[in-house]
Amino acid sequence: MIKKKILFYLAIFLLIGFFSLTIKAFAQEELTQDIRTINISPLIFDLKASPGDILKDKIKIYNPSDKKLVGEMLIENFVPSDEYGQVQIVDLEPELEKTYSLKKWIKVEPNIFEVEPRQEKIVDFTIEIPNEAEPGGRYVSLVASVGGVGSAINGEGGSQILQKVASLILLSVSGDVKENLLVDEFKGPDFQEYGPVNFVLRLENQGTIHVRPKGFVAITNWQNEKVADLSIPQSAVLPGAKRTINISWNEKNILGKFTATLVGAYGSANQPISATWTFWIWPWKISLIILIVIILLLILFIRGRKRIGAAFKVLFKGDGSKNTEKESTVLPLKKENQMEPKQENSEGNNDLHS
Repeated sequence: MIKKKILFYLAIFLLIGFFSLTIKAFAQEELTQDIRTINISPLIFDLKASPGDILKDKIKIYNPSDKKLVGEMLIENFVPSDEYGQVQIVDLEPELEKTYSLKKWIKVEPNIFEVEPRQEKIVDFTIEIPNEAEPGGRYVSLVASVGGVGSAINGEGGSQILQKVASLILLSVSGDVKENLLVDEFKGPDFQEYGPVNFVLRLENQGTIHVRPKGFVAITNWQNEKVADLSIPQSAVLPGAKRTINISWNEKNILGKFTATLVGAYGSANQPISATWTFWIWPWKISLIILIVIILLLILFIRGRKRIGAAFKVLFKGDGSKNTEKESTVLPLKKENQMEPKQENSEGNNDLHS
């Protein structure tokens, strides 16, 4: 009985788990199918105009899915959210909106659009610049917002996941503008073993209009010979903002001392910007191993030098110790005609005298 109850409860537990996983997977599948995707181009408009001008252009919206999409075009202000080109849709303060916003000068048609599966939709926009417009930069984003089935865009109410993609409009109104771009930082590694080498260029725009710096970074070796030119990406730096640009020297087989020199310009008058950075590329691990091997070989050579010299001496001259031993055992020969002196007989002499 106990075994049957255990099996019964185990079967119920497995069935509950199975149905829970099935419902969860079904819900995730429905949610995934309800998320719609669109592509928008171009992503950035960089326009120039004078007070009183009227500009007309268009945005292309593409539907890569297999279902018809309904979307809405929104006109929103934006500000940089970091130093790498990312932006954030915000409501600007009245003073900033009056100085930098393009929102009140632009109109979009149509506001609500439909895009058939794998088709493209054109959205037109018009910018009317007032005659009294102040010179400088004006900015706005055109946001295409798409909702799923039952979204407010379809007029059905409810809350659905919305996809939003934006195209940024950068407008330069001609006149007496202030262009002032500073190099806040230009640096790379002080020392590293191998390439590639990455540099960081940090710029600050203290002017009233956005600028796109252009130029290159020249790499020279310790003999002052140029070995590479690295192009600077022409990224827009908005007024009052900072922008960090990454520059890479994708060379691996390099060795020695190098100097990176920034040579650039910005603005309508091509005002120069410059900076330098010196660095070393040296494979110190391999160099340390080679040095240790050389030291060990020198120690072995010094210790074995005497033994090697003795071995060569024996090889070419023979062993001198044996000859010395032989010479020490030879006795001197007596001469044949050498006579030994006779001993006097003291006793006999005494007898004669007596």
